Amino acid sequence: MNQNEQSTELNGSNTPPHNRPVPPQSNWPGSLRFKLGVGLVALFLILICSNLWLIWYRGLPLLIQQNKELHRQIGENIVTELSAQFMQAETLAKDIANLMETLPNDPELVRATIPKLLNLESMRGIIAGGGIWPEPFSFDDSTERASMFWGRTLDNKLKFYDEYNAADGPGYHNEEWYVPATFLDDGNAYWSRSYTDPYSLQPMVTCTVPIYKGLVLQGVATVDLKLEGLVSLVAERIGERRGYAFVIDRNNKFISFPDPAMVVTARQDKTNKVFTDFIYLDELANQLTSFRPIADKLNFLSHQSSTIVNRDADQIKEMAKRIAERSYQIDLQEARLIAHNLFLNNDKKINVLESFETEDDILLHSQSNVTVYSMPHTHWKVVTVFPVQDSIQTALDISQSVTWGSLTIIALWGLACAFFLWKVLFSRLRDMTDRIRLSAQDGRELPLNLGASDELGLLAQWYNHRTRQLQQALRSAEVSTESLKRENNEHKVTARLLERSLSLQRAILDSANLAILTMDKDGRIQNCNSGATKLLGYKEQDLVGKTFPHSLIDREQLDSFQASIKQHYDVTISGFRLFTTALDQGDNQENEWIFTCKNGAKRQVLLSITAVVNQRHAIEGWLAVIADRSEQPQQVASPGQHANLIDLSRLVQEVHAETLHLAADHRIEFGYNLPRQDVFIQGDQDKIKQILLNIIVFAFNATSKGSIDITLSTHHQTNTAHLQITDTGHGIDPDECQHLFDKPATANGIDMQLTKQWVQRHKGHISVESAVGEGTSFRVVFPLRDLHSQTNA
Repeated sequence: MNQNEQSTELNGSNTPPHNRPVPPQSNWPGSLRFKLGVGLVALFLILICSNLWLIWYRGLPLLIQQNKELHRQIGENIVTELSAQFMQAETLAKDIANLMETLPNDPELVRATIPKLLNLESMRGIIAGGGIWPEPFSFDDSTERASMFWGRTLDNKLKFYDEYNAADGPGYHNEEWYVPATFLDDGNAYWSRSYTDPYSLQPMVTCTVPIYKGLVLQGVATVDLKLEGLVSLVAERIGERRGYAFVIDRNNKFISFPDPAMVVTARQDKTNKVFTDFIYLDELANQLTSFRPIADKLNFLSHQSSTIVNRDADQIKEMAKRIAERSYQIDLQEARLIAHNLFLNNDKKINVLESFETEDDILLHSQSNVTVYSMPHTHWKVVTVFPVQDSIQTALDISQSVTWGSLTIIALWGLACAFFLWKVLFSRLRDMTDRIRLSAQDGRELPLNLGASDELGLLAQWYNHRTRQLQQALRSAEVSTESLKRENNEHKVTARLLERSLSLQRAILDSANLAILTMDKDGRIQNCNSGATKLLGYKEQDLVGKTFPHSLIDREQLDSFQASIKQHYDVTISGFRLFTTALDQGDNQENEWIFTCKNGAKRQVLLSITAVVNQRHAIEGWLAVIADRSEQPQQVASPGQHANLIDLSRLVQEVHAETLHLAADHRIEFGYNLPRQDVFIQGDQDKIKQILLNIIVFAFNATSKGSIDITLSTHHQTNTAHLQITDTGHGIDPDECQHLFDKPATANGIDMQLTKQWVQRHKGHISVESAVGEGTSFRVVFPLRDLHSQTNA
């Protein structure tokens, strides 16, 4: 039979069902399951709210900003890759210029060398052509126009063009790409506006580098960069994202656009020859008004750049004037922009010039975010356009995905925690509650299932242990109850007999001519018998509450007794202490008193006062017996009647037996050591016994553990008996020990002062030695009495 199946019937099972107390029912809102459930739900609600707040109020703005940063990174990547291609072309132009500074002016040598540089395998895809353009008569003293230029044909081969040197042509010394370069220092480059080459019919831009020999300008070297690959490069960087980018030159002329057909037009030169060319921002804005906000912003940026005032403003104006005068293709406004860019030619950083939003883009047809970047060297602008909603929608999609994912995880964790709590805590608590309830209802002991070795298992273990203890206690109580019932019946019989006996004794005492007074330990009268009325005339209400001797004893006799006590003990004592100090001195005149009756008459009486002690031999009160001296002379004892021969060994054994229960109560070892021969002294046996009891009770009060020993020995040289009582208690303070026998009765009724007086009256001596924390030793010395001499006497 396992633990879960064991049950023990308890006596409570005999209780009728209608008399059994109704067990308290747990209220659901106050139950532990409800509280922990609410706490768990509150915890997960806090987690969910915190999670949602982090996602939607902290994460979402960061995601939107991150999306914008991604778009900005795309624009910077476009600028970086374009700049890398432009730097390749610029580096090649500088190489050609450096080469021409060292080569002799030999046409054949130049024609054999330069095409090799232009036809490098790594640059064939982006280089449209290039060559040298000497200053008038600097290459050949007889030739004004001595340019050597090679352009790439449709089959990707270089072809030499000499048309630029035609005498009837416009020449090249006044071209837009030539004139500004003549104002550059050695090693710098100038990028022209975008154009369509009239001879190769290719859209391109020219990088021009001046050629110096010494400090003299010899001409320029140029490299033409193809612009056909820009559209594919930009589209590749944009990827599958909704958005686009386009490039414009310093004059706000399109260089690339997602739909080239929108930004290309047919133009005529001065000879009415038609050629293909890119349009300007304003031209597109005039065609599509939705593009006007972008065009106006870009125009404003160009105007802002050209009107910057700095410390070189006069030099810029002078240079712009000279450029405009020398080139028929450059007006004064453009010349100022070119001069300004030439002064900022060292700025190689990618800068974000502006970022703004448009309401309706021409291609995306939605609210869009526009960012403008500047290209180093060329001073072109790269413009990226992305829909605003895409940035927000991407962030929303991520936020929603993270939200649902986190909510799912939190919900799963919540279910797991709830299952765990039910399995580990609630189910076991319910099982314990059910078993305890059944035990209470059926009166059976149902041991709790220990389960796992955790706190609940420990609780169940101790509950089972405590239940077994209670069962044993219940069985013991049942046995004790039966025993008490029997004792109670016996006590009832005894009480009835005692009541009859007391009634009889009271009738006898009331009939006797004796006044009996009971007092507390301080001498206050508690009650008296009818003998007080017969003998003295006082009723009980006249005496109760008064302190003995009240007004009973004649004042002159009381003063005389007080003076005698003072002379004998050298101490002044008054009131009830007079009688407890020198109680029963064995002197007739001290036991004989003249009492004043209530009617004022004087009566000679015999007075006897006896201490009432409890089981611990502590004084609880006093009993006074007053007899009429004239009627009972035979009851007065002589002094010799109080002095008896006492077997001190037997008295020690008797006192030890009476106080042995104190040792059991305190769990103290209590023993005695007696000599082999009997020890006899002469005196009042009651007083000697009280002396022993006072010392022993004092020792028990001072000892909580350890031992108390009584040792009796005889010293024949001094003819004395030595009684030593030693304990292992807490000891006595030296100052208190010195005055121990000078104090009256203590709160527990032990009067060591009176004890010492009793010892002295028996011609003995008492002393004490004590050490705090070690114990106390009392030594009492009495004179021995020879048994043979007492017999002969």
